[in-house]
Amino acid sequence: MKMKKIYSMLLGLAVVASSSIASAQQLPNANFDGSWVDCVPWTSKNNTKTKGIQPESWCISHVIGLSGTGATEVGGQYSGGYNGTAYALKLIHTSNPYSASEIVPGYVTLGTSWATAKASIIGTVSNKDGGVFGGLAFTYKPDAISFYYQRSHGTSKPSEPATVVVYSWKGSWSQADVPGETKIGTPSKVTMVDRDKNILGMSTDQGGTVSKSADAELISYLNYSIQGDASSWTYFEQPIPYLTTSNPEKINVIISAGDYFGGSSVVGKDNTLIFDNVSLIYYSRLSALSVNGVAVEGFASDVYNYTMSGTELPTEAQISATVMGQSATKSVVIDKDAATVSITVSNVDADNDGKTSHTYVLQYEKAAKEGVSTVYPGFLNGAIIDVESNENMVFAENESKEITITEYEDGTCDFLLPNLYLSALEMSLGDILVEGATVTKNEAGVATYQGFVDDMPLLGGELIADVTLNGTISAEGVVNMTINVDWDGVPIVCTFTTNEVVNKVGVSTEYPGFLNGAIVDVETNENYPFAENEEKVITITEYEDGTCDFLLPNLYLSMLEMSLGDILVEGATVTKTEDGTATYNGYVEGMPLLGGELIADVTLSGTISVAGVVEMTIDVLWEGTPIKCTFTTNKETGVENVIVTEEGVVEYYNLQGVKVVNPSNGVFIRVQGGKATKVVK
Repeated sequence: MKMKKIYSMLLGLAVVASSSIASAQQLPNANFDGSWVDCVPWTSKNNTKTKGIQPESWCISHVIGLSGTGATEVGGQYSGGYNGTAYALKLIHTSNPYSASEIVPGYVTLGTSWATAKASIIGTVSNKDGGVFGGLAFTYKPDAISFYYQRSHGTSKPSEPATVVVYSWKGSWSQADVPGETKIGTPSKVTMVDRDKNILGMSTDQGGTVSKSADAELISYLNYSIQGDASSWTYFEQPIPYLTTSNPEKINVIISAGDYFGGSSVVGKDNTLIFDNVSLIYYSRLSALSVNGVAVEGFASDVYNYTMSGTELPTEAQISATVMGQSATKSVVIDKDAATVSITVSNVDADNDGKTSHTYVLQYEKAAKEGVSTVYPGFLNGAIIDVESNENMVFAENESKEITITEYEDGTCDFLLPNLYLSALEMSLGDILVEGATVTKNEAGVATYQGFVDDMPLLGGELIADVTLNGTISAEGVVNMTINVDWDGVPIVCTFTTNEVVNKVGVSTEYPGFLNGAIVDVETNENYPFAENEEKVITITEYEDGTCDFLLPNLYLSMLEMSLGDILVEGATVTKTEDGTATYNGYVEGMPLLGGELIADVTLSGTISVAGVVEMTIDVLWEGTPIKCTFTTNKETGVENVIVTEEGVVEYYNLQGVKVVNPSNGVFIRVQGGKATKVVK
């Protein structure tokens, strides 16, 4: 067994790796805080001059004009992006510096922007056209696009909308003889591949014959207008309509400060759009849910829990669940014990709430199980613990009480402690009901009970607490139960016993010394030390009846950075020899440690000489993993002294920790080589 396996066993934690790299199913540099580069506006004459800047992977519609004359910037960085990020992207319709009447539209694309016009010596311009061609290789099927934006208008066209265009396709379109520059005379022409209007099936004013590949297909298309102004950051989200079920090869996004397809006559000077955090959304929700042909009452895509009538659960074939996402998948789990039907919808990336999956739970009525109920009379003791001072506010001392345990054939039970009354506060918390607790029985007939309830409503629902149940009932019916109620870190600790608890008066003595400890790998017999001569103080409280309580506070596993909590062995036996040496033996079965998450058996053995020299061994056994400790007045020479090899003398102790020479007719603790196991003789 490797050390990392022990880590895993004790902690039960998974290491989750994270990455800051953008997902392949999202757009690149979509928050605009990445690289910005010089823009070289495309022309059919292979322009090499730069104008303005643009976010890497995007293309802003800056124009180079007539060989640099009339070059115009229509956007750039906007300092102070959404939610305090560095930058947003700003688009603005801008006048040509040499012709104020010529307004250059501001837009950005994942493809390549282009513009053309015929110029003249006298300054007139005709045959204006432009747009986008190309896009980004992309094989995913997003369901919507979202971003945050601000919007303002100049005075010339105050009603012009902004535009969001998203489309995906496969194959390719080609158009011959498309002019692609501004020139006095006739602009040079090219064959343009994947021009936006060709893909979208729109007519073109300029350009020749359009052809397409055999597999060319427009798969999705959104063309949305944003109306009005927005002086503060405003959220935008729109679904992307899908026209076919095919898988795309390419995608393009065009975001414009104006009416993108409206032509040059609608372009308004100074109309501005600032936006940030462009996201593709992948819905992982349901749009409809029905059972046996009947819609679930009150269904909404963002409501995930439903109460259903009846105890009969449907089959998976009777569940009709319609997913919203193009790439979403669903799975159905039917849990008969919990009486639930769970439908989980997952997608390749996040929905608009940041989650990649959502689970809808249909809660049916639980069928009543047939069980055998037994009422146990006994005595309740309880106290509220002040965790800072460790003082107790006692609310029950040997209060006559009855508990009811209903056991079922599946090895579970329901535990009921009725009407837990805190007399110190004159307050009734109500019933403590732990359903589905586990019951295990050994060969000697001892039944062990363990249960936990998360968020139990008490005090009429005003108090929400976690409840942990641990305890035993012997074959003779002797009950020993511990019920821990944890309310916002305030422990309310109760015990229920068949016999009255005698509040013994004892003498407590503190012993300073040194703790050595290690976790033992039982397969390799290797030690993993967590304490080496750690200074520590134990407390032993001795009583007149020859018993004691042993306390090792806060057992801390340093290499795991984990505190198991206090090791408290109550009722250990104390025997003294004629020379005054005291021998201590004790055993606790099912001790809750690590806040109740770890249940272990603890064995105590050791001596204290008349001179006060302490030699103690504390063995904690958790699911076959030994955690072995020694506490001594004098320093050990090394932690290896904690562990004894497997070969060694076999010793037996009864469940009270008393050493037994010839064990028979009962349950005993067998100790050999530092390893403790329960046996029946």
